[in-house]
Amino acid sequence: MNVKFHRRIVVLSIEPANTNHFAKVLAWLKVEDEQVGTGFYCNRRIIEKLFTSGEGLCAVTEGKVIGFAVFQMFTDGGEVHIIEVEPSARGQGLGSQLLLAAVETLRGLGVKYVHVECTSAEGEALCRRHGFENYIDPINDRSEWESPLLRLYLSEWRPRPLNPWA
Repeated sequence: MNVKFHRRIVVLSIEPANTNHFAKVLAWLKVEDEQVGTGFYCNRRIIEKLFTSGEGLCAVTEGKVIGFAVFQMFTDGGEVHIIEVEPSARGQGLGSQLLLAAVETLRGLGVKYVHVECTSAEGEALCRRHGFENYIDPINDRSEWESPLLRLYLSEWRPRPLNPWA
């Protein structure tokens, strides 16, 4: 009988991301890319830019960055671009903690809604568990083959319906 034991990771803090965090994140993203060929190493410049501009959060335990989220605020809403957890720390709720912390950060900035474009089934399931729902962009038509676009409303506000006679 094969039994796997997982060490439970306790996140000591979720902190605003900075350039020191970026160097630590970049190291494990590069290893993941080289070993598995997946992950967000290809987005390293975007991640660095958002960490530098204060639009990121890091999950830190025992001085080690084990996850991060990057996001942006727009006029009325925000978007969570990436949530990533180091492979050895996955499956323990850290993605949920990062998503909720990013949503609360955006709420504190006054956004009315948060968008997420889900590029994986795991990411989509994570967002749906936390109340995100399908969103059809009335301006930019999307095909059924594109990644799902989900939205979480943070207030009673909803966009006005399009005028079908316009």
